[in-house]
Amino acid sequence: MHRYKRYVLFFFFFFFQERRLAEKGDNARERALMMMMQGRLEANPEDELKKDLVPPEFITNKPQEEWSEEEQKAAKDFEKKKQQLQEDREKYRKSLETELKKLQSGITDATASFDEKLSQLFQRKVKTEMVIYQVCFAKTFCGAKELHHAFYI
Repeated sequence: MHRYKRYVLFFFFFFFQERRLAEKGDNARERALMMMMQGRLEANPEDELKKDLVPPEFITNKPQEEWSEEEQKAAKDFEKKKQQLQEDREKYRKSLETELKKLQSGITDATASFDEKLSQLFQRKVKTEMVIYQVCFAKTFCGAKELHHAFYI
């Protein structure tokens, strides 16, 4: 009977593991999310700021004097979008700089705190060793050799 239970447990474990792997492997939605958006459902604003605007073809192909009214409007819109993107990039850069300064000040504070605690511990160690050596010195010259040997056992 004991052997039978072992086989049944093995069967259920194997069955559920295979089922879980099959469900995980066939999930096209999850796979696509991981491939295209690195596991995020929302768009990352950093990615939007990294993209460069592509100017309309007529800006590079035609001289400005030959542009129609629609092309001039499109060029103005493009310049506005370009300016807005530049401003957004500048705002994002400034926010990153302020975050960097906060992190650097936090690191500086943590380092200073650690150094202070380390200095206190070192002073405590030195004082403790001084007391031990004073007691050993006093007991050695006073004739209590038993106590002197007890420190080194």
